[in-house]
Formats: sequence, structure tokens, C-alpha cells
Amino acid sequence: MRLITPLLLIAALLSVATHADAEVQPPLTYRAKTATIQGESSGKAVTVKCPKGTKVAGGGSQIEDRSLAVKILGSHPIDGRDRDRKPDDGWRTVGANEYQEPKELSVWVVCAESGRYRYVRSTAEVPVNGRASATVSCRRDEQVSGGGGLMLSNHRFVHLTASHPGDDTSDIDPDVDNLWSVRGQNSTTKVQKLRAWVICASQGTFSYPSTQASVGSGATSIQSVDCAGLSQVTGGGITAFDDAALFLNATRPHTVDADGIVDDGWTAAASNAGPPETVFVAAICLEPPA
Repeated sequence: MRLITPLLLIAALLSVATHADAEVQPPLTYRAKTATIQGESSGKAVTVKCPKGTKVAGGGSQIEDRSLAVKILGSHPIDGRDRDRKPDDGWRTVGANEYQEPKELSVWVVCAESGRYRYVRSTAEVPVNGRASATVSCRRDEQVSGGGGLMLSNHRFVHLTASHPGDDTSDIDPDVDNLWSVRGQNSTTKVQKLRAWVICASQGTFSYPSTQASVGSGATSIQSVDCAGLSQVTGGGITAFDDAALFLNATRPHTVDADGIVDDGWTAAASNAGPPETVFVAAICLEPPA
């Protein structure tokens, strides 16, 4: 498999598929949970589970007070205490807080009542004082509905710098619809491990709208992408031309209408400790059944 180059990936992120409106909405459920992460601590995990009889289609995370002093170490699907050993039961976020005062850490899970989903993961090593990627792909007959990543150490000097859908160029369409890539930074004196998950759907029609914005040195970029029509968000992500100095603060579903359900699009935030950079945010939208 020939993986997409960074420039091709960014070009793919800017491609938008069209939506067809329908009167019936997809059977998706959204759950969230918030907990406190104490000051000057790392490795706090918050988990939210899907209702019985549903399975994970995607999920997201956010840590309060978006800045260089708070960061996401992981945001990924998990397996519960059932027999199948598939990470289809919930979503977990792991955060670090370098402030002295406590902050809030939130997690969302998107749960599907129907559909066929497959969960694939891969692991990579992150060198000392370095950065690395972990990438995992869906089959050609599948589309990405969500994905995530985790630095397997709770050390305060590791964090995610990007987590996003992508395209491996093995198909003819330009959509970021068949892989998930995460990148992690390791500022410790030991080699660390980074894990990526992709959630692959073999049923349903998805689209991948995106946006881009500049983020200055020492600044935070907060960008949102909406799904069109009656489509509902299942996942999303954030990346950059060069994300070496980015600290992920949020990558989560959002709402824009009066129903209060976070099914309308995706919001992501990253703080930049390096020179000015361009960030790209994508949403993954499931169209309603015809």
C-alpha cells in the first residue's frame, strides 16, 4: 500500500463530498461525560460507554482552557467487559494539565444502532525527543467513520500532535475516507509507543467536509466544520502542514441547532508552540438512509 504524502493528504482534506438530504435520520446516539483533572497532573482518563445494543461509530475529546499548558494524550475507542474483545463499547480520553488549578476533561462517544463496523489498530515507536506517526487503513470496500490515537505512556512530556482521517491513494476518489493517522511527540528520555485506531464502516454513505486556518506562534486555533442537510457527524480530526509544535486541546462533535444534540459537525482546537502554521480540520458525516 502506498501511503499518501503530507501534501496529498492536505489536498484530500480539502475535498468535500456532496450530500443528499432525506427525511429519516440515521440511528445514532450521542453520549458525553466530564471529569476533573487535577493541577500539575497527567494521565487522567475519562470514559463514556455506548448504550446496550449499540456500537461505537466514533468519538472525541476536549480539555478545558485551550493553551500550551493542557493537552490530549489519547482519544480512542475502548472494549468493555463483553466477550468479543472489540473496541466497540465506548470512548476514552486521556489528558494532562500543567496548570496549578484543576481543569475539566470531557469525552464524547457516537453510538450506532445498526450498520457494520470494523475496528483496526496499529502501534509505532516514538523516538527520544522525537515525533512519529501511526497509520491504519480500512479495506477498499469500507469508509472511515471515526478513529483515534493514544500515547501509551502517561508521562506529562508526551502528547498527540495530530489525529485525522486520510486517503492512501489506492482508490480513485480524493476523499479522506480509508485510513486514520495519528502523530505523537515524545519529549522524554525513553522511547515511547503510539497507537492508532480506525473505525471502518461497510454500510452507509459518508462525506468529509473540511476547513483550514492559520494559527500564530503561541496562539490557539479553534475551527469548526458542519455537516450538510440531515447528515449526522460520526467523527473528525485535525492535522497541519507541520504539526511538530502543536498541542491538541479538542477534537469533538458539536451542535448548531436548537435540539442540543452534538450531531451537526466537528470542532477541533490546537495550540501552537512553534512558528505560524496552517491547520486543517475535517468532519465525518453520515447521510441519512434513503
